[in-house]
Amino acid sequence: MSRTTKTARNSAVGLFCTILSSLLSFVLRALFIRLLGLEYAGVNTLFTDILNILNLADLGFNNAILFRLYKSIADGDDEKTEILLSTYRKICYVVSAIIAVAGLALIPFLSHFVKEAPTFSEPLWSLYIIVLATSVANHLLGYKNTLLIAKQDRYISTVIQYISIFLRNGLQILVLAVFKNIYLYLLVSLFTAVLQGLVSGIVSVKRYKLSWFTKKKLPKSEVKELTKDVGALSVYKVCRTLDATVDTFLISKFISVATTAIYGSINMLLSAMNELLGTFNDGMIASVGDLNASEDKSHVSSVFYQSFHFTYLIYGIITATFVPFISPFSQWWIGNTLDEKCIYIMLINFMMYGFGLNVATFRNSMGIFTKGWIRPAVTAVLNLLFSLLLVNYVGLIGTLLGTLIARTLTLVWYDPWLVIHHGMKKSPVKYYLRYILYMCFTALISVVLLLVRSVLPSINGILSLIWQGALYFIISAVLTLLLGAFIPEQKSIFNRVLVLLQELTSKFRKAK
Repeated sequence: MSRTTKTARNSAVGLFCTILSSLLSFVLRALFIRLLGLEYAGVNTLFTDILNILNLADLGFNNAILFRLYKSIADGDDEKTEILLSTYRKICYVVSAIIAVAGLALIPFLSHFVKEAPTFSEPLWSLYIIVLATSVANHLLGYKNTLLIAKQDRYISTVIQYISIFLRNGLQILVLAVFKNIYLYLLVSLFTAVLQGLVSGIVSVKRYKLSWFTKKKLPKSEVKELTKDVGALSVYKVCRTLDATVDTFLISKFISVATTAIYGSINMLLSAMNELLGTFNDGMIASVGDLNASEDKSHVSSVFYQSFHFTYLIYGIITATFVPFISPFSQWWIGNTLDEKCIYIMLINFMMYGFGLNVATFRNSMGIFTKGWIRPAVTAVLNLLFSLLLVNYVGLIGTLLGTLIARTLTLVWYDPWLVIHHGMKKSPVKYYLRYILYMCFTALISVVLLLVRSVLPSINGILSLIWQGALYFIISAVLTLLLGAFIPEQKSIFNRVLVLLQELTSKFRKAK
């Protein structure tokens, strides 16, 4: 099976499951806010980001181990693979313990994360304990997914993950509709996290017949290299997480828990799209790792720019569509929205994230872990400084502008330079010019769509929401593809799609 076919298979399964999961999540979020209120939703968003900080205990071991698993599996070295698996299992046990202890230590300080105490009767700590237990269970039981990913069988892991998500969301919708009880709602998440981890472990063991419990250990030289890579990756992970969560903490502390819920809901929509569109990058991870191990730098560079253009096509279409659409959608969905200027800044950050995700896929697959470790730290510090400064002057929009400024000064240019200059031994100027061009294309299309919205009737129901959203999407897709026709990589992408369709057609005929 070719790399393109494996990427397509992994991406297709992830795409299908993510769409279904997102639909359930949107229904669940609307019910949650309408039945329990904005304060519960805001606190739940805050707890999620606190746990994201605690999850930093992983320190990037996952990517460091994955990078080594690609090679041992490609070499057919089962003994080395089992040693790596056993090492990662032990690491996950330690990480789970650290999260549990650190999480419990935060309980006395929970009230300091909100501007005003919520009006609901349940103590904050009692809700937080269940959320913490869910995070610990995810780390304690979820590590066996790593082997499925390394074997380029991410689609299996994806199916298990999303069956768990469908079960969780379905049960939570039932709990909200029947009992309207926050404790039962959170306990459902804990139950499905445990179930998913157990099922993933059973499938992984039976499918590959590899042991996670070998007593053999990595040589000291490899432990040293692993520690060095993890040290660099930990900086990336810590600072990237702080960069992603600082807005939630500042909104909760300086504005209100209710605004946190509205921001969290719109951010959930963008995160769902990132997850949806990220399935293409997830599907590529193992294939890109294999590509870097077996192809010359010129071919890797060609694939990189094709991947960059493909990322622009999908993120550009969605970003431009969302510019006129998110505000009316949010108003219909949860009965609240943010100022549109805030939404525009969130969308710029959304597109930056997509471009950064594409670069990160190549960086991790190339094993570029130790170079450039200082960049995420600078991004996180600048984000915090700019956001703290601006939130006092312009409120909510200030926190979002702080994130935008920090990422523009660091992430936008540095990580691509690292991958292209060090990984491919080429100049990154072409990338920077493309980046600016893609942003300009998207801005131009967004202005056109805002003009279209200005002549359309106001949205007054689900039907008008659907047909106007479809109209924005069609116009955005057509204009994005037309402007993209000036980029040579677009033809290469279409050729890859045709080859893939031919492979699938051929297999279908053989199956018949």
